[in-house]
Amino acid sequence: MKNFNTTRFINLLLWQFAWSKKKLLYMVAGCAAAIIIPALLTISLTRSAFNADNLGGFICAFAFVYFMTSGALIASNIGNKRQRIALFSLPATKLEKFLARYLHLVVIIPLAALLGIIAGDAIQAIFSLIVAGNCDSVFLSLFKGHWFMSGNGGYAATVITLLLLLLGHSFMLLCGTIFRRHAWIKTMIAQGVVAIIVSTVIALIGFTITMSLDKIFGAGQYNVVFAGDGYQIAAQILFLAFLVAGIIASYWGAFRIYSRMQAVNNQWHNL
Repeated sequence: MKNFNTTRFINLLLWQFAWSKKKLLYMVAGCAAAIIIPALLTISLTRSAFNADNLGGFICAFAFVYFMTSGALIASNIGNKRQRIALFSLPATKLEKFLARYLHLVVIIPLAALLGIIAGDAIQAIFSLIVAGNCDSVFLSLFKGHWFMSGNGGYAATVITLLLLLLGHSFMLLCGTIFRRHAWIKTMIAQGVVAIIVSTVIALIGFTITMSLDKIFGAGQYNVVFAGDGYQIAAQILFLAFLVAGIIASYWGAFRIYSRMQAVNNQWHNL
């Protein structure tokens, strides 16, 4: 069997969609209700158009949290033996199953949520027009701030920020394949522990350098000179390379662990 076949992969996506169709419908209905209910209450009480900015900001924050943590759900659809047998018995490779599950988390579920937002936004806009004579759009408010295109700090800062987000997302994906039960909670704890360890190491390095300089030159008897533009660019490139390497390692490790999962006698920790 070839490692990747487009037709087989599309069939796997369709099977996964049919398997989770009811949950996706609940997602659409829930997102629509999250807009319709507060909008209708506000319009009914104030007799004015619904202000969509606050709700749009909340949706952006929720989308950010979901993207960062969705990787931890990569194995949530094979939590018991019945689910594992249903998935692993399909005529497809582990790569296709891994990619199909990943796309389901980061594309299909957000699209279902977006469909619910658009439907709820359309209903509240019609109701606003009828009651108040004008309307505001929750969907359009999602793009008013353009926070993802702000460019504060230059292109390098924007790229670094996006890579940091992707690194956190990929690390959650890796931990989602490592932990069998309560993966989301354990992954959040693991991420916090790693962040504490890294920040502590950086702080210790800085403290060691400061103490060494104080011992050599005396406390307060030296000046710290910032590197020139060339060194700063080199440092940014080095940091970008570190982030990219971490992202690639997390994705590779997640797939390696996922590819060794079995329907029976599953060895979750076997790399």
